[in-house]
Formats: sequence, structure tokens, C-alpha cells
Amino acid sequence: MEKVAEKVDTGGKLQVMEDYDKHLFLARPHGIINPSLLAEDFKRAGEFSNKIDDHWTYCTNTEDVKQVNPLNILFLKEIKKLKKLKQIVIFAPVVRSPNLLCHSLSQTILGGTGILTCCPSPTTFVLGLGPD
Repeated sequence: MEKVAEKVDTGGKLQVMEDYDKHLFLARPHGIINPSLLAEDFKRAGEFSNKIDDHWTYCTNTEDVKQVNPLNILFLKEIKKLKKLKQIVIFAPVVRSPNLLCHSLSQTILGGTGILTCCPSPTTFVLGLGPD
């Protein structure tokens, strides 16, 4: 996996890594996620989708995110429109609480929760991440 970009802006940072052999785009945000970092993420993902010959996976690891606008989830709807995108995978930290029950299949080896777009997943935002 090759690191292709790093952008720092107003308390936040975005690292972008690409692996053309594995058809994998990884966005790794840190700190505060603001609109300029989302724009950079989308721009880099678009460039990756134009260069790759086959279906690919957009992956993001949010374990180092400190603050985010809840409406940023709508950003995934734009990512979903990119050429040849097969799935979106989101690794998020698991909240360790006795009142929170997590399905065992949603746990990843890294200790986070993943969302695959190959399974429809309507949310309270009316955002279906599955195939159209």
C-alpha cells in the first residue's frame, strides 16, 4: 500500500493510501473532519476510480477521528456514485459499554465495526448503502 497524499487543515488531517494490486483505496482521517478534508478525500477517490481497471473498495478507518459533523455520512452517498466501486468499508471504534450489544459478525479482527455496501442498509438518514 502506497501513501499518496496527506492534507492537514484546521485541527484535522487526512492520509490517503492506494493499492492498485488489491483494488483498495484507504482514507485515514485524524482529528476534526471538516469540509475541505472531505473534498480532498472525494477528489482522491475519484482519481483512483478513473485509474483502476476493475472494481475497487473504498475503505476508511475512523479510529483517530475526534470530531465530525453527523451530516458527513451523506458524503458516502457521493462516494457510492464513483466508477466501478464494489463496496464501502468503514472501520469505526467500538464503544465498550455494558448497555451496548454488538452483533458478533460485525466485529472485525482490528476491533472495529465494518459496513459493507453489498448489503442494503437503510439508516435514519434514509441512506441506502446497498446496490441500486
